[in-house]
Amino acid sequence: MSDVLLTVEDLRVTYRGRDDGAPLRAVDGVSFELRAGQTLGLVGESGCGKSTTGRAILRLVRAAGGACRFAGDDVLRFDARRLRAFRSEAQIVFQDPFSSLNPRFTVLQTLAEPLLLHRRCGRSGVRVRVAQLLERVGLDPVWLHRYPHEFSGGQRQRLGIARALAVEPRLIVCDEPLSALDVTVQARIVNLFQDLQRDLGVAYLFISHDLSVVRHLSHEVAVMYLGRLVEQGPAAAVYQDPQHPYTRALLAAVPVPDPAVRRERLPLGGDVPSAAAMPPGCRFHPRCPLATARCARDEPTPRPVAGRQVECWEAGPPPA
Repeated sequence: MSDVLLTVEDLRVTYRGRDDGAPLRAVDGVSFELRAGQTLGLVGESGCGKSTTGRAILRLVRAAGGACRFAGDDVLRFDARRLRAFRSEAQIVFQDPFSSLNPRFTVLQTLAEPLLLHRRCGRSGVRVRVAQLLERVGLDPVWLHRYPHEFSGGQRQRLGIARALAVEPRLIVCDEPLSALDVTVQARIVNLFQDLQRDLGVAYLFISHDLSVVRHLSHEVAVMYLGRLVEQGPAAAVYQDPQHPYTRALLAAVPVPDPAVRRERLPLGGDVPSAAAMPPGCRFHPRCPLATARCARDEPTPRPVAGRQVECWEAGPPPA
């Protein structure tokens, strides 16, 4: 039996353009697999479509096409009853640990809501279950009656993680869950994610622009640019020998905590094009230092290069 938990095929999300202009293709034909109990890191610059991809998989935004098969069933075709059941199998941890929590709810109310909604326990057992969840994420159960504003950013994010864990999901979409936290707090939250995966077997789609964090957490990495996955494969291979020039540029920009280390920089020209006016050919070619005439003319398709999938005419040996 396959251990693939989530299969995304040709996922597309389109938004209406301003003043009836050209549609904005936020996600434009994304495909990948995520195995049970593993982490897929989805990385790229702001605005590339990472968060939209995660939210489309959970049906928090409407997909324009494609398929998202969770345990073999297409989430995009679920009716209301099946979608509600799916909510107990796949959860999300949001980027902002303050705005994602209801300021009028206490900790007890926040964590009791999903438990009761998905019938994970009766009302008589809610308090005990909530206390267990708090201990699971490293918070003191005596804080049951506190409100979100009484916690630090890291503590609020732990509450968000506890809320996601309440329904015992098999998949958690982590939508840049560390970007609003201090560096020292980030390290503790990363360790928490790792402990939960080891103990509970939960799979993560970990969305981030921080490549150093993704490297620490991920089994597989997918690099996104303007709605497309330009490189994806095992994390070790992508980080040690990046094939796409965009991946190389992202990795070259990661700070190294050793002033004696010198890295080769791969300069990127210009700005990121608009998703409402994609350039012809390879959408990365206006900024790519390796671009050729073919790159400006023909759009590349994913092909195997050095044990991974890469969308680039210049990566690896020439295609047959």
